[in-house]
Amino acid sequence: AIGNLLRPGSIGIVGVSEKMNIGRIILRNILKSGFPVEDVFVVKPGTERIDGCLCVPSIKDLPRPVDLFVLTLGADQCAPAMEELVEHGKARSVIIIAGGMGEKEGGSFLEDRIREILAGGRRKGVLTPVVNGGNCLGIASKPGRYDTTFIPATKLPRPRSQRSDLALISQSGAFMICRMSKLPMIEPLYAVSLGNQIDLTASDYMRHLADDPDARLFAVYMEGFRPGDGLAFARAVRDISAAEGRAVLVYKAGRSPEGRIATSSHTASVAGEYAVFRSVLEQAGAIVADDLFEFESFMKGLVFLEGKKVRGRRVGLMSNAGFECVVLADNLKNGAGLELGVFGPETRDRILAALRPLGIDRLQDVRNPLDVTPVADDAAFCECARAILADP
Repeated sequence: AIGNLLRPGSIGIVGVSEKMNIGRIILRNILKSGFPVEDVFVVKPGTERIDGCLCVPSIKDLPRPVDLFVLTLGADQCAPAMEELVEHGKARSVIIIAGGMGEKEGGSFLEDRIREILAGGRRKGVLTPVVNGGNCLGIASKPGRYDTTFIPATKLPRPRSQRSDLALISQSGAFMICRMSKLPMIEPLYAVSLGNQIDLTASDYMRHLADDPDARLFAVYMEGFRPGDGLAFARAVRDISAAEGRAVLVYKAGRSPEGRIATSSHTASVAGEYAVFRSVLEQAGAIVADDLFEFESFMKGLVFLEGKKVRGRRVGLMSNAGFECVVLADNLKNGAGLELGVFGPETRDRILAALRPLGIDRLQDVRNPLDVTPVADDAAFCECARAILADP
């Protein structure tokens, strides 16, 4: 069923307005990602088509069961919609966007009702969807050719890259899109905002994607687990990490007493003890990031260095500020054991040829670290970098 969610052949959506609202933004993002318009159905009475998609008056009027149904209604309307989906067997998977359920005091009964509906349908053996969310920002699936996040392209451009093998799984939708915004050069294969984990949990996705040969790298942000899911998650991490060329990067929030309180009000989960989490996950083979900077650095490193062989410890350093060269050199052996390489004669000549027209050769000697000074223009800076990278 997660396969239907991540790679659907058809999509239904409810909550789309003629004017621009969350549902309409999601619909446009779905179509903009390349999903066929003839396979998208909008539940909207009184309208024949919207953005080229066929409209039907109610869920029961969907022409066929859809692989994915996106529910963008308010929290109090989600249970009745889920009831109709199960009663008429109209969806194999559902994304619930709405917040204001388990994370809000007094709202947990809404989630409990949805769980009851799902459990009832599964007991009867009728078509019952798996559910992502609620309180989630949606999912973007490159293989599925869709994006159900409700962030318009004007706020979050979606550059398309040829290579993409990273699964980004985040309990927080904001965390997910912040990473996508800060690292636009990394287009995730899948970007999954889990939200409150009413039904599908972090371990469900990890176990499913463990069998996906295209997902080689995993970056996961977690605040807390559903009861028993931490162990299942660790087992999935162990299986993925054991495979050659695959890696799991994890950042865990909700470490302090204050953070644990904030977690319960954010994604309706129990944060747990951080020391236990870190110990178990590291034993399972995960890379556990200490902070957000480290998480982003590892994301870049894992993606761009995948498949590359490290030939030694020698590195070349370059900056256009002398103090940065000193700081870089100071930190070189800070636990990493790296050492400065010596530039070869051809490299020195190539660097001098780039710096000489600007007179920088009269200001600085060519050595490692290389200080090209603020006088260097873009062309000189890039040529020096190319020369260093080409040095054997």
